[in-house]
Amino acid sequence: MIHVEYMPGGEKPRLSKAAVEEVAQAVGKTLGVRAKLVVSVALVGRGAMQRLNHAYRGKNVPTDVLSFSYDDEAVFGEVVICPAVAKAQAKADGVAVRTELFTLLVHGFLHLFGFDHIQAKDARVMIPLQERILSRLL
Repeated sequence: MIHVEYMPGGEKPRLSKAAVEEVAQAVGKTLGVRAKLVVSVALVGRGAMQRLNHAYRGKNVPTDVLSFSYDDEAVFGEVVICPAVAKAQAKADGVAVRTELFTLLVHGFLHLFGFDHIQAKDARVMIPLQERILSRLL
């Protein structure tokens, strides 16, 4: 079971805490998570996301989602989303903003559980799993 600590900030568009918890539970169920894990989810502005992306990935641009896994018994990890970037991506891709935000949440959660997509072989596992979870949510 994944317990969510949600920090919506002042950023728009927003997700309700119930929506974030729905995504967390769908990921947890799909992955068979039985332990109680605490995950922090935060929505931040472009400036904060750019600073985080620069500090942790060396890229001085805002990104859509970042995930941080922790070796901490109190908090399993953190997913940080930039709604402004998500909104722009949704418009460019012709999808609803809610769909883009859910996609980023699922994507971020999967990274916390060790999934990756940098290598093609890893993407062949992560992306279909992400799509399967999203098909149950959207």
